[in-house]
Amino acid sequence: MKTIKFLLLLLAVSCFILSSSAQNELAINSTAELNPSKKGKKLTAAPTFYGGNLELSKYFNNHLAYPELAKKQGIEGKILVEFTITEKGVIQEIELLNSLSEDLDKEALRLVRNMPDWQPAYQDGKARQVKYQLPILFKLDK
Repeated sequence: MKTIKFLLLLLAVSCFILSSSAQNELAINSTAELNPSKKGKKLTAAPTFYGGNLELSKYFNNHLAYPELAKKQGIEGKILVEFTITEKGVIQEIELLNSLSEDLDKEALRLVRNMPDWQPAYQDGKARQVKYQLPILFKLDK
């Protein structure tokens, strides 16, 4: 449990660091990208989980359920989840960009599907729909 809390804190820190430069393409960190029709200008505000990264970390800490089979098999790693955050902050079009195991994949999808709405991204004072990538780390206590 301590390791999971540490990883969630690490996730929160990485999200915080990237929130000011969300358009950088860093494969292992969260990123936000405007949909193709709105490209060309940078976001003035990246999308954020309500309450910020600390609340996002708390959400994962309170809701993540490590699947028993994955525990028994010792499966660990990172699943990168991509989803769209609409102009209203609604999460849609969720997909996994990589896979660890069927059970961990299902848990990552469940976590994102059940997340509350986010604060949307803004560009020139208008809410914008963006694609967002969020890493979810699965690590067992040793």
